[in-house]
Amino acid sequence: MGGLGSPAALLLARAGVGKLTLVDDDDVDVTNLQRQILFGDGDLGRPKAEVAREKLLREAPECQIDARVLRVESENAAALFANHDVILDGSDNFETKFLSSDVAMRLAIPLVHAGALRFEGQLLPVLRGGACVRCLFEQEPPANEIPSCAQAGVLGAVVGVLGAMQASVALELLRGESVAPTLRTVDLKSGRARELAVTPRADCPTCAPLALDITTERCPMTYVRTKLRLETLAPGTVLDVVLRGDEPLRNVPRSLTEDGHQVREIVPLQDARHRVRVEKR
Repeated sequence: MGGLGSPAALLLARAGVGKLTLVDDDDVDVTNLQRQILFGDGDLGRPKAEVAREKLLREAPECQIDARVLRVESENAAALFANHDVILDGSDNFETKFLSSDVAMRLAIPLVHAGALRFEGQLLPVLRGGACVRCLFEQEPPANEIPSCAQAGVLGAVVGVLGAMQASVALELLRGESVAPTLRTVDLKSGRARELAVTPRADCPTCAPLALDITTERCPMTYVRTKLRLETLAPGTVLDVVLRGDEPLRNVPRSLTEDGHQVREIVPLQDARHRVRVEKR
């Protein structure tokens, strides 16, 4: 609930979003006040998540708001993200950004990544079929190699703009609109804004295991390959299986269900192909 989360949450609550979950383990500090618009002098020393909940309920009393005073970590991320329609990442460290992207991709929940430093910022919708944070950065930089906002500073207007952009993308996703998984950058000092295509990496350790193309296989190998891939994944992970033909379309979803997995959706594609999205149980 920092410089990005404050404006994003405020805009989402005012837009009529019915439920928000706020996650932050920090307390309000005097150095936060120039850029974190939900907090004031009277909030110093109090947990950010709880203060943010109080302020947002004044603006949107009909919104259900759950405040969690904790840090997103590998042990709790999947449970925190489950049963949510969109995740907004407003963290200020690469460890949390990579973790959030990994878990959101595994659970097939859209995530809106953003980051800001000094006068610049960037945003990337992390969606199945598009690039994830690991596709963009490949690996986490060594500790202390890249300064944080607290160390290098960030203009309050920059995080305000990026937080508003996150809220806008989240609202598009919630309305079921198509969102391009492109990298958007802004530089408020020069006034430049750019949109760049980011290609998913074929060797990405997050994305690659979550998609399986069996369009060249015939039954029963279509399900054999699907079953073998699922055996490598953790429970709760969502796998996108692309198949071709009527027989695999009948047999693979049926066999998945019989084996206790959950078929979330079947989407028709071009050239007699279908995408079967299955959650491992």
